[in-house]
Amino acid sequence: MVKYCPKCGKENRDEAQFCVQCGERLNGQVQYVKRRKTGGWSAGRIVLVIIGAIILLPSFGLVVGGFSLRAIQETVTDTEGFIMSDVKQVDTNTYALVVENIDVNIAEPESPFGKEVTRALGRDLADFARFKVNAVSNNGNPVFVGIASYTEVSQYIGAVDFDRAVVGEWNYDPWSQSFPNFALVYHPGTAPTTVPTLHSFWSAQATGTSATMTWGLAPGNYWLIIMNEDASKGVNVDLQMGAKITILNTISNIMLSVGVVLGIIGVIMIYYGAINR
Repeated sequence: MVKYCPKCGKENRDEAQFCVQCGERLNGQVQYVKRRKTGGWSAGRIVLVIIGAIILLPSFGLVVGGFSLRAIQETVTDTEGFIMSDVKQVDTNTYALVVENIDVNIAEPESPFGKEVTRALGRDLADFARFKVNAVSNNGNPVFVGIASYTEVSQYIGAVDFDRAVVGEWNYDPWSQSFPNFALVYHPGTAPTTVPTLHSFWSAQATGTSATMTWGLAPGNYWLIIMNEDASKGVNVDLQMGAKITILNTISNIMLSVGVVLGIIGVIMIYYGAINR
């Protein structure tokens, strides 16, 4: 116990009669006892630690997920950011290679808000995802790669002699960059009446001995056509396909930022709950 001087507030020993600082008489003054720190766990500290630990769990997942997306983009993408398949040689004695029924569809939800979001996404789908096809000629003939709506392109190619690529199961793995499994099914017909470059219905197209077509996805049913630029018979190309999700970089940045912020909050809560006592 200690005595406090009523004049200057100085602490003095319990048996002191006069203040050691100002000399004021201390007899009969009130005695105070300093409260000792217990150092135990209070309910508030326990809650802080528990909440901090809970926050750290999603923080860790977000950071790992963000770094994983970054790793995919930096490791398995080409210079334009497309995740590409392996190269596959395709040789057909017909006038064209056709990939039918490429369906791009967005299911519309029932809620009014969901419908508006879905419609907006459908109108701007090209801003979120792009498709890429690279065809390199193996016989020196310039090739044509084009994609168009089924209702328009079928009138041009529907009666032509071509091979239809029927795509089977494709367990896509960006780390192995495998090409989708497919089989060629013969479609009998005649020669094309015109060269493909004369038509304006193509949603995207490319020509050359090494033709690279990129297309921003849009809702609808499409056919992908690969043929010689002069519409001659016999198509022999090395094919490579890929896709680019343009918002992956934004998603990874958001995941990393949110994960780091949550991690800092969780660490601070655990520090003040368990360490700074």
